[in-house]
Amino acid sequence: MGRSLAEMIKLVYCITRRRDLSLEEFSRYWHDVHGPIGRQIPGLRRLVQSHPLVASGQRMDFDGLAELWFDDLDALRAAQTSAEWPMLYESIALPLSYVGVARPRFTAATSQYINGTCSG
Repeated sequence: MGRSLAEMIKLVYCITRRRDLSLEEFSRYWHDVHGPIGRQIPGLRRLVQSHPLVASGQRMDFDGLAELWFDDLDALRAAQTSAEWPMLYESIALPLSYVGVARPRFTAATSQYINGTCSG
């Protein structure tokens, strides 16, 4: 059995699309092409894509956030040295360069839950 969500390690990526792509084009590629590639990463326990809610009227600093969850640092390191890990970056670095950045901004983190418990 895996760890609770609060104990897990996650990578959080801030994703930016190329400006000549519509948000709809970017989101479709990210969800339909890039997402399934990400699911192949060994040891990946959870993959979350957060797509912006344009109707909110809020300023968008990024075009999406991605969370890749692992049981612990050893699982993350194993994933990063797997044969599947480079495929994730190759899908970003396609000639169309859908995300528009050679090195997406990211951080590794654990979660601190406030006023409640985390299940999952």
